[in-house]
Amino acid sequence: MKLNKTEWIIFCTIAFAFILIQARGLSHIAPGDENVYYYMAKSIDEGQLPYKDFFYAHPPLHIFILSIIIRIFGLNFAILKFASLLALLISSFFLYKISLELFKNRLHDKNANVMASLSLLLFLSSFEVMFKATFSMGINYSLMFLMISFYFTFSKKYFVGGVLAGIAGLTRFYALVPLLIFFIFLFIKKLEEHKIKDFYNLLVGFIMTFGAVFALLVLLFGHNFTDAVIQYHFLKPKLPNQRMIVYKNILKEDWMVLLSFSLSLFIKNKKRFQLFYFVAFGYLIFLLSLNVPAEFYFSISFPFMAIIGAYAIVDLIRSIKLNYLARYALIFLLSLLFLWNTTADVVFLEKYVFLDFKPLSKMVAKVSSTSPDKQIFGDDSIVPLLALMSNRSIALNYIDSNEMRFTSGLTNFYLFKYDLDSANLSYIIFRKNMGLHQINEFRKYASSRCSLEEQYSDYIEGYFLMYKCY
Repeated sequence: MKLNKTEWIIFCTIAFAFILIQARGLSHIAPGDENVYYYMAKSIDEGQLPYKDFFYAHPPLHIFILSIIIRIFGLNFAILKFASLLALLISSFFLYKISLELFKNRLHDKNANVMASLSLLLFLSSFEVMFKATFSMGINYSLMFLMISFYFTFSKKYFVGGVLAGIAGLTRFYALVPLLIFFIFLFIKKLEEHKIKDFYNLLVGFIMTFGAVFALLVLLFGHNFTDAVIQYHFLKPKLPNQRMIVYKNILKEDWMVLLSFSLSLFIKNKKRFQLFYFVAFGYLIFLLSLNVPAEFYFSISFPFMAIIGAYAIVDLIRSIKLNYLARYALIFLLSLLFLWNTTADVVFLEKYVFLDFKPLSKMVAKVSSTSPDKQIFGDDSIVPLLALMSNRSIALNYIDSNEMRFTSGLTNFYLFKYDLDSANLSYIIFRKNMGLHQINEFRKYASSRCSLEEQYSDYIEGYFLMYKCY
């Protein structure tokens, strides 16, 4: 469906406000997983391949998109971050279109524009979405393709929807969970309608993209691909209280979208939202089953919760028997509550999330002062960033040095140590009490081969230990 002038103004106003909130994040450079993906993307641009030349724990599309950006614009952190923000805004645009299609054209609700706008606001104001908007974790790209796929399928363009569903799966595998639920739902629906051909068109589009590429990756890279993207995730050990901490954070930080979604218990005609319920609950059950979930994984379910939540809020307000003045007083109070929560999150972003990483320039200077043929190794949150900024390489091309590669048993420390002994190291860099530094063998190795030269601290990121190797 095409948006009218009013609908375009609403979307552009909300999107522009969101860009202003995230503007500082575009220049924010700090330790984090995104640096791993930037370094991998740069490696691809230089001719290397994931699964062959370096370990990569996800399907390949995310880092290939980043490599194309680097090819066009060079290694520019602001542009890479803006691309992630743009992907999120495209996701929100198609969420808005799906909402309008549902509320306006299918339910013919007189408050359709309000509901669609509210679904957009609930999604973009959820803390995890705001927090990760400019961080290139892959979630924004997978969500973008996922929402476009849903929109095209919702618009009965099943083959195109299937193609885009496959692309979403090739960006991140967790996008396959809502897609699988959606496919099952659509299959049952089309059987009832005796229109099974529509489902076959969707499935053919999906197989032509995801199925064909997945099979090709298995043929080209064999167990190097399957071990990294499948086996590794099943081998990850459960961490004490880690899952409970994640669930508590989601309840505490994203309570608005969760509360609005839960209000739908009181609405009539829940059957109208069967698909969105199935996707939201199915994905949440999947997350509860993971050994090592992360907060940002929940973002995939938020668009579907936001659609239901937006309808629930509006429907409940108009169903309560209040006079004209009391009704608008209630709307005013709810708006104040929304603004209070969103403002608090924005202030948190400004005061903490977007704070400068103070030791960065000194750490880059240390690494840059060494011979260009020297390599660095250590914590995956900081080493790829230092390597990129100092134009140095990472020892053994061990870009993703997540400690779970060792604790899961996928990599043997002693075999790895044998290879690392021959590396031409300048520095080993650890993040104190995090990552590899939690593994006793790595602490001993750094102390025996190198000596602690400097310890840097940062209010947000903690302590970083730089071991000089001779």
